[in-house]
Amino acid sequence: MLLAQVALGSGAIFARYGLEAGLSPGSLTFWRMALAFAMVSAVLRPATGPGAPLSPSLRVTARLCVAGVALAIHFWTWFGSLELIPVARSTLLVSTTPVWTALFLWALTRRPPAVRFWGGLALGMVGAWLVTGGSHMGVSGPGSGDLLAVAGAIAFGVYLLLTAELQSQLGTRRVVAWTYGSAALTFLGVILMCGSDGAFWPGNARAWFAVFGLAAAPQLLGHTLLNWSLRHYSASTVAAATLIEPVVAGSFAWVLFGETIAAYQAAGALILILGVGVVLSGRDAARRLAI
Repeated sequence: MLLAQVALGSGAIFARYGLEAGLSPGSLTFWRMALAFAMVSAVLRPATGPGAPLSPSLRVTARLCVAGVALAIHFWTWFGSLELIPVARSTLLVSTTPVWTALFLWALTRRPPAVRFWGGLALGMVGAWLVTGGSHMGVSGPGSGDLLAVAGAIAFGVYLLLTAELQSQLGTRRVVAWTYGSAALTFLGVILMCGSDGAFWPGNARAWFAVFGLAAAPQLLGHTLLNWSLRHYSASTVAAATLIEPVVAGSFAWVLFGETIAAYQAAGALILILGVGVVLSGRDAARRLAI
């Protein structure tokens, strides 16, 4: 799960490269999912034999497709926010997924999360706020970019809830193949019907680098490992671990773009890691979600 966060942290960097190369959020979402689906299909062969997962039923197939649509919406709204607000602020808001996941679980199960979960989550959110600059970011008041990032967080929470139980039933390979493929088809259809506000085909080396980087690192490695971790942790716990992503993204920005890390940001990183540790040490971490 921690390795997944390192891979996911590169997503904002590759996305910004692609947006600056002229790709629209919709086309960037399509290429990320389509290439990831092609890589999964080529690298992970179907399992055979007595222990192989059964073919999904019509109900499960519909659930996987809806999860893929939620994943596509997550990337589309997040990439849209990256056009309007700084990477750090966008990454922080997208990392609020644990809040929405916990609220969804509360509504579905009628059981509120444990006090330990909320305490660890509160520490993590404070740490993430410090890491991404807090009030020093120079952006005042919520705007459309902030709302798009929050919408991305909500959509990813929906995705985690829809796929958590299916990881053990079907295996991670089948889950990601279905969701990545349906996400790609969703935005291919959107682009064909509504058009694109930017270039659809990557027209230069920078754009191709961005889409292949997005498909290989944060998607194929990061999101696939995140899906696999749902077989061992609950959806709310996996969502809480994504609070590490702003730390990783900030570190990449420091190395690639020379963005310095202030003392309060380093302190925030320690607080964030402590918060995630508190969440993972709770009994919720060992309980699988079943809805």
